[in-house]
Amino acid sequence: IAFNVTVNSPVTGVEDDLESLIKVYPNPASDHLKIDVPKGDWILQVFDPSGKLLNLEPQISAPLEVNTNSWLQGIHYIRLFNEDYFTTTKVLIR
Repeated sequence: IAFNVTVNSPVTGVEDDLESLIKVYPNPASDHLKIDVPKGDWILQVFDPSGKLLNLEPQISAPLEVNTNSWLQGIHYIRLFNEDYFTTTKVLIR
């Protein structure tokens, strides 16, 4: 199951293209997340339910697999961004 994301962009019309290319799955997850992003320099940040930064990947390439075994159960926030765009996705860790 892929989770739909919202992309905020200063350029009109680009949101739809990026939304179809950015994927964070499975959701809910238990031991790993897979992340697909378009080509380019993307930064990944992961926040726990309290807002604490758990993970920072300064340059990711797709597909990326993130181990979630050490994360507490609950909602986590996955932020993906580059110099022009950003998106935040909620994922449930079981």
